[in-house]
Amino acid sequence: MTQGITWTTQQQSESNSCNKGNDSSVSRIWVNDQLTYIDDENKIISVDYSTMRLYHYDKVSGQCTQYRLESQKSASISAESDSKVVTASDLLLAEIQVSETTEIKKISGYQCKKKTALLGAGLFRFKNFGPKVFNRFGQTLSEGTGSYWVSKDPAIWSHLQTVIEQRVKYFAAVPLLNRIDPLGLMGKLKGFPMESTEKNACQTVTVTLLEAPAGSNLKPELPPACQSTH
Repeated sequence: MTQGITWTTQQQSESNSCNKGNDSSVSRIWVNDQLTYIDDENKIISVDYSTMRLYHYDKVSGQCTQYRLESQKSASISAESDSKVVTASDLLLAEIQVSETTEIKKISGYQCKKKTALLGAGLFRFKNFGPKVFNRFGQTLSEGTGSYWVSKDPAIWSHLQTVIEQRVKYFAAVPLLNRIDPLGLMGKLKGFPMESTEKNACQTVTVTLLEAPAGSNLKPELPPACQSTH
């Protein structure tokens, strides 16, 4: 697959705690078989599956941090060393548990079904473990809940489904990518979220689709600060 797929969303965030303020931003997401590139008003997140590197670029500071994506699938929840405990919490944080509903509605002409999810589902099993907030790969993540209006319209879903199938082996090796790469959640939802609301310990985030997925040959490039970290 040489051509990419791109779409645009708007996020409206309302602070619950964690000293986060209310915010509104627009994100453009670009994916192909080797890359997921998320560009919003404050940062860029680029996941390069050909090199197993994640880049986090802060547009305010101009700093870029590179993360090596190493396998987490062998971690043990009962491991005693600090490094293993962190990895074990990552596995709990990475879990996404989706539930079906019978609610259906049309959004922008697309038939959508409502689905709900526990994000970081493993953490809900440990009452003394949460709510906790983690910083992973430059992201602030915690357990939370999500509500999604999901479409499987062929015009939107068929091409993305192909890319998601190619990502499965990477998500299995580094489960937290299910929470960072939007294709991870889509794979669990088995469809494209046209609208969503997610709530966690820090904030409530409502996402709406501004531009539906479409083909694009304009592959994005990393900022110079990230290219120097290769």
